Amino acid sequence: MTQVSGNLITRLDELVDQFANLESQLADIEVTRSPDQVRQLGIKRAALAGLVERYRRYLDLRQQIVEDEQIVQDDEDNELVDLAKGELPQLKAQADNLLEAIANDLVTAEDATVGSMILEIRSASGGDEAALWAGDLLVMYQRLAAKKHWKMEML
Repeated sequence: MTQVSGNLITRLDELVDQFANLESQLADIEVTRSPDQVRQLGIKRAALAGLVERYRRYLDLRQQIVEDEQIVQDDEDNELVDLAKGELPQLKAQADNLLEAIANDLVTAEDATVGSMILEIRSASGGDEAALWAGDLLVMYQRLAAKKHWKMEML
């Protein structure tokens, strides 16, 4: 299994909570009286729906992996153990691929809902001077974000 970033899983859990909140707001009778609010909430919900669905599928795969690993560890029924051993590599590959796709799509899902962005700063080639420049650039963007009262998060 590839190493999963704690920030990524935390962010995905937050998006699931946000999605549930949007659904409950859309079900609220007070909200339904305002077509503009329904439209805005619907757009945000639609932008998150695919991502949340795939993350829930990832969580189901992870649960199945845990169950299969427990079957292998218990080693009680040889036929069931063989079936679990055969299924584990495929499940792990599916979970890895799904999480990678989710991580790639996370940028566009957030952009569609709240207008956020991901900025990657690398020093690349150029040695120490390139690293210093990248550090200065990071500080510059951090100051800009603070001045504009933007939330900034390191991934």
